[in-house]
Amino acid sequence: MLKSENINNMKVIYNKFIPFKGFYAITIIKWIFVREEYKHFDGSSIYNKMINHESIHEQQILDFTPKIFPS
Repeated sequence: MLKSENINNMKVIYNKFIPFKGFYAITIIKWIFVREEYKHFDGSSIYNKMINHESIHEQQILDFTPKIFPS
């Protein structure tokens, strides 16, 4: 079952398949996929840094593809 929340206009989706083992999170367009086993970090400084890092990737995507994915 997928669990999700919204942060910075991005949907954060917790699951056990994406990203592959060994990765905490991955940004795909406007979604941040976080492995379920790392959800317990939610609210910690490590988690906040990871969300900020993935949000930067979203902004990079939007900057380079403004016609396809308008914000």
